[in-house]
Amino acid sequence: MGWFGNSSQKQGDEFDLGQPLLYWSNTYFSRYEYIKKYLESRIGHLSIQDADLQSKMSNMLIEDSKGNFKLWTSYGKDFVDVKTDGNNTLIQVQKPNNPKYKYQSEWELGSIVRSLRRSLHYIGFEWNRRHKTYLKRNSKMTFDEVVQAIGIDKLHGKTSGLEAYCSQVAYRQTLHGIPNTWSQDKGWLEKGVGEPFGSDSGAEKGRDEKQSDVSVDDKCTECGKEIPLLRRKALPSAKTCVNCSSPEDSKDKIDISESKSSDNPYSKVEQLEKLIALRNKGEISPEEFDNLKKELLS
Repeated sequence: MGWFGNSSQKQGDEFDLGQPLLYWSNTYFSRYEYIKKYLESRIGHLSIQDADLQSKMSNMLIEDSKGNFKLWTSYGKDFVDVKTDGNNTLIQVQKPNNPKYKYQSEWELGSIVRSLRRSLHYIGFEWNRRHKTYLKRNSKMTFDEVVQAIGIDKLHGKTSGLEAYCSQVAYRQTLHGIPNTWSQDKGWLEKGVGEPFGSDSGAEKGRDEKQSDVSVDDKCTECGKEIPLLRRKALPSAKTCVNCSSPEDSKDKIDISESKSSDNPYSKVEQLEKLIALRNKGEISPEEFDNLKKELLS
């Protein structure tokens, strides 16, 4: 009799990515059972021989990213209050007195608040105990910019696991003679947030005006596309987008030497928070994070 996760048990199919089935209570089941069922519910029957499968998965992820972005920008508009003080941005996150949330439990509303607060940390805000507000120094952000940054932050976490699985499926298709077009379609995330604001508010007009005013410095020097707002806020010196950047590209890394100078507007704590955010988003490796942290704190 086998035991849970015994690798000597029955082999899975191509959508198990070469992994054996798990065995429990006299039953074999896939470790990817839930994700496979989700894919089937979205794009129909799965066949490794389907030449259109990668296109179907890409379109599905685009739709998912649009949905996640729309959901969390909606929460941002309802739960977040943005004010500016000079060149600083201050934010309060609280449960809204909005009729559309009256049937949601206190636990659900609290979960949204906590998740929004985590996003604020990731995009560079810190809790200021004295003023009891989230504060980002030397960075003036409008309400629409904050809402959009929250939506982009949620995109990276909500779809990254599904994207990783789909990329592995695409690789498995190459073993059957089907070209891997998945790795060539790196712009699906940007496509997914092509319409970040709903037409029922004035934010869409503001976004269009903002996009029309994109300067040369806000565009990737490699592909010419606009560098996303969140990346520009986290890395003001970035010259390339995430797709075009490389681990060796020193221009996309925080300049630690500048952070130690007395006239630098960011403290070591703020710089460390930036490093943590970059590590969590995969823009720097754990090894790079450790090296930069040691240099910063030395």
